[in-house]
Amino acid sequence: MHVGFIIRELTEEEINHKCLYVFERDRILFPNVGILFFVESYEETYGVRIDQEGFLRGLETWFSKYPHNPGDTIIIAKTAESFSLSSSSELIQQIIGETYEKVRVDEMDEKSESCPNCQYQLERAAKKEDRTIFKCARCGFTMVRRIKDNESKEN
Repeated sequence: MHVGFIIRELTEEEINHKCLYVFERDRILFPNVGILFFVESYEETYGVRIDQEGFLRGLETWFSKYPHNPGDTIIIAKTAESFSLSSSSELIQQIIGETYEKVRVDEMDEKSESCPNCQYQLERAAKKEDRTIFKCARCGFTMVRRIKDNESKEN
């Protein structure tokens, strides 16, 4: 359940100092000054605290991991259990990565049975009415291939 969230633009000062400023009106969402709490950003968790000036400290790794630009939109969400953090640059990076991966898998040779991740031979794991499921024994990649009408369903 969402308790509240903050959406605003990232400033150059915040990028340079690798911290986020929390306006006075928004501080009610956070624990008291100096109390350590955790913020999740995708698959990472960061230990963060709010200082006397209202800056969230402890996000150096987050700023280093994802390139940020002045004017990026940041989103800090508070749920009943935790806090989450993301930025528009981070979301765009993730979408580009997922799109690239989808294109890479889609462009695989239709008859190819090699894993796109590790080039290991895919094994036929199951066959259903109109599709065949292949699985890589090395990395666990799974691919579902539809059987086209003009293909033999007995293969």
